[in-house]
Amino acid sequence: MLMPEIEKVTAQDRINEITDKLEKGIKELFEGDKFRNYLNTMSKFHDYSFNNTLLIAMQKPEATLVAGFNAWKNKFSRNVNRGEKGIQIFAPAPYKIRKEQTKIDKDTGLPVLDKNGKPVTEEVEVKIPAFKVVSVFDVSQTSGKELPTLGVDELKGNVQNYEKFFEALKSAAPVPISFEDIKGGAKGYFDKERNTIAINEGMSETQTVKTAIHEIAHSILHNRSLMVSDLDKPKDRNTEEVEAESIAYTVCQHFGIDTSDYSFAYVASWGSGKDVPELKASLETIRATANDIIKKLEDILLGRQKEQVQDKTPNQEKSDAVSLPETTDHSAIPVYLKTIKEARELGELDLFKENESENRYCNTVLSFAVMENYHMSENGYGGIFDADTALKQALEKCPLDRITYLVASRVSANEWDKRFTDNVHKWADNIILPLPESVKEDLRYVQINDHSGLVNMLAEKIMEKQLEIDNTAEKNKETAFLTSDDDMIAIYQLKHTPENHDISFTGLDYLEKMGKVVNRDNYDLVYSYKEDLSGIESMPVFLESIFEKFNMDHPKDFEGHSLSVSDVVAVKKDGKISAHFVDSVGFKELTQFGQI
Repeated sequence: MLMPEIEKVTAQDRINEITDKLEKGIKELFEGDKFRNYLNTMSKFHDYSFNNTLLIAMQKPEATLVAGFNAWKNKFSRNVNRGEKGIQIFAPAPYKIRKEQTKIDKDTGLPVLDKNGKPVTEEVEVKIPAFKVVSVFDVSQTSGKELPTLGVDELKGNVQNYEKFFEALKSAAPVPISFEDIKGGAKGYFDKERNTIAINEGMSETQTVKTAIHEIAHSILHNRSLMVSDLDKPKDRNTEEVEAESIAYTVCQHFGIDTSDYSFAYVASWGSGKDVPELKASLETIRATANDIIKKLEDILLGRQKEQVQDKTPNQEKSDAVSLPETTDHSAIPVYLKTIKEARELGELDLFKENESENRYCNTVLSFAVMENYHMSENGYGGIFDADTALKQALEKCPLDRITYLVASRVSANEWDKRFTDNVHKWADNIILPLPESVKEDLRYVQINDHSGLVNMLAEKIMEKQLEIDNTAEKNKETAFLTSDDDMIAIYQLKHTPENHDISFTGLDYLEKMGKVVNRDNYDLVYSYKEDLSGIESMPVFLESIFEKFNMDHPKDFEGHSLSVSDVVAVKKDGKISAHFVDSVGFKELTQFGQI
């Protein structure tokens, strides 16, 4: 009996499917109560991307806190309940490629020339930020240890905190706020000529707060003096009101202020005459502005709470309490957290917050902009920006002074660097000093310009000896993995050899097109460890947790690159070993991988 052919689902197929859902979701967002539901979701996930916020609202609008399977288990001591269906969102899945390029002098910015006057080339590793579809789970889908409090609960809906909250609003506003006796029934207004906000006197505390946030939104988004010629064309009055009212609702909802009197019946007619890109632009504006206001208010309110605690207990040590972004898990997508952890340890978290977001964004779009032959096509990589879009974003979104700073920061001012060639640095770092694991691969590919005499012979002998030591250590490591009676995990990554250049960070579909297979001989066993796997019920979910672990919070002694496409994860459970290829989307179990 002939079996029906199973259609293969590629990474681009999954991304296209989610993107189509998003486009449909945007069009349907302005029907009935869906817009209110979206704003409710955004008030809880204000620092998530627009796409992920909408995806959560479409799949589980009642969600309050989401995280990956592994994050719930390891960070909160909670487990996902059996049978729960995950919420699909986009998550970073960075990979690296190696490319040949002209070597640039760090001090002069000019190409390095050889003795014949020709440009010297070098092979560099470039990290490409890409995306994949992953599953996260809401707290309501988990059980276990009670979650930590967020630290601002006492501010939510309590009239007694009105003065404190309103003072925070005045501090967060970009223009002065004052009270006036406004005639004609208006609750407040933003004066675009004087750059001030006026609030009607005598209103209830709740209405005063709502009006203030509404007008703050106007002062941020619709201030004509801040618009630059045709780059920021004035919006129509209806669009301005929808944006300001939506931002006010989101901020109030986040802080638990009564929002029952808000009505969004008018958004259906407002959205009906607009295309998807225009609607998405307004929705992203609402999300970004609400997020900015919420974060400013939290910083101000939490900062004042800390000051009060210190004033009351001057002899006690400084509180170890951390702010809302630190106690709340925002790791539903596996971003790299090492930098922020280091900033926290050094007591520089505030500096990090002020600069990291803008620097990271600018650096990303700059990296995209300079990538050669990097376009969305059948030969490109789906789900990420093309070079032209990135260049446009770099010019539109990144301040010129920020771009200049990022470029300048890459130039080394160390005078000693001018006196030594790269080879001298390699020998000094890798041979004279002890050999750390992280530079062994680099040492193997040191190019000695002078291939004559004792120097070349010595270099070859050292590299041969090091290679022999590495191979022996790897064999011992794999033997221990294969013969152990314990449940274990092993991570295999491609060797850095010219032969593997074309297959690095490549999915199975592309390998098959090239007529190649996953060959154990091309891999190094870079890491293995014991883990109790008795509670594993779903291998796909467990493998996704491994992917998250080795991208977001890998063990300190792990020295490979972040788990990426083309890596292999071997799982030993109850004496049985299976090998799983990290594919463009998910994992594919291999029928054969060396002795496995």
